[in-house]
Amino acid sequence: MKEQFINFIINNNLFSKEDTIIVAVSGGIDSCILLNLFYNLKYKCVVAHCNFSLRNEESDNDEKFVNKLATKYKYEIIVKKFDTTKYAEENGLSIQMAARELRYTFFEEIRQKYNCKVIATAHHADDNIETFFINLIRGTGLKGISGIPVKNGRIVRPLLFATRDEIYTYAKLNNIEWCEDSSNKSLTYMRNKIRHNLMPLLEEIKPNSQKTILRNIEHFRNTEILLKEILKYKIEKIIRHKNDTIYIDIKELTLSNSGKTILYEIINSYGFNPKQINKIWETINSLSGKMFYSKNYCLNKDREQIIVSPINKENNKFKYYIDIEQDWVSEPFEMSIEKMTWDANQKIFKDKNIAMFDADNIEFPLVIRRWNFGDYFQPYGMKGFKKLSDYFIDEKISIIEKEKIWIIESSNKIVWIIGQRIDDRFKITNNTKNILVLQLY
Repeated sequence: MKEQFINFIINNNLFSKEDTIIVAVSGGIDSCILLNLFYNLKYKCVVAHCNFSLRNEESDNDEKFVNKLATKYKYEIIVKKFDTTKYAEENGLSIQMAARELRYTFFEEIRQKYNCKVIATAHHADDNIETFFINLIRGTGLKGISGIPVKNGRIVRPLLFATRDEIYTYAKLNNIEWCEDSSNKSLTYMRNKIRHNLMPLLEEIKPNSQKTILRNIEHFRNTEILLKEILKYKIEKIIRHKNDTIYIDIKELTLSNSGKTILYEIINSYGFNPKQINKIWETINSLSGKMFYSKNYCLNKDREQIIVSPINKENNKFKYYIDIEQDWVSEPFEMSIEKMTWDANQKIFKDKNIAMFDADNIEFPLVIRRWNFGDYFQPYGMKGFKKLSDYFIDEKISIIEKEKIWIIESSNKIVWIIGQRIDDRFKITNNTKNILVLQLY
């Protein structure tokens, strides 16, 4: 393991022996092995630990363990405790995204303070495979299935060559202790389903499939590099920049046999997903004025050009858009979007996390936002309208609970007070032919 570790660092030019490295240590087996390797090879390190306060006593025990481990190795340690749930709510993020933002912001602050070369995380080969399948399922294109980059700016992953089994074997042979994260066993998360269900099945179907997948990931990564080099010249002829806005020449784009691929490479980095890009391409020769939204950008299909510009954050703070082609959103929470034909024999779900609507009454894009004083809707089952503030009083929803509430609207009409009640104007009726189903996870 040590020799492989050294060779991987050298071959990928991650850092030198003279550099000081921030090592992200959670207390799990992967990060404990990473720190042990750095210590045994006499690298200069500063340990960074995040306590996200998500697992109560278990999170605090992890913090104590990492403190003890850093002291044993005589490394300086910086610990920061976060109220991750509060941060997620205040910034309109999922817990996973909030933890990611907090973690990497904290690591970068330490790196700059201590003038360190890089930040080392303990991602390994199994993480790479799991990420490959997550991105494959979500449809992120060639970039997504190229796996986790060995180096991404100041972030390096020197354990990416090692499998989980190899890491476990090294830990046992060297009597290394670590903390078990109980959330790793939960099948609530897609990553854990891939780890505990999909991978064993693939190994059963074809032994050593793990190695085959890793070879393919490497092939996809090399292909992506080549594709970027080829597309760079073509993109320069098609696109122009003005301040924060880009303009894509439709005529030049459609003259290329690879127009759709070029469009994907340009606007995917602005947060537009593959289904949206397919829809944009389908409307490339249609009437102008069609609008599409990602988290931070608005795309306007004009007569001769496609215009991509930033959404005004001050006017759209904590607003998220759902395009007609989307089937999943990850911010500010995880939610699936499904459109289907309605069968009168079907049952309407009564789960508060599932909402069903007459799809033909819905206009896209849908907007997810916080509720505001003055908002009103027609509660399901009622004929008249009611202010949301009055509805919350009637339902005995506390001030704290009100602060957490989001709504979804269509053409400035509230469709759903998420997790509470739908609007009667969008309900399923005897005349309904198509439905829209939104489900929180």
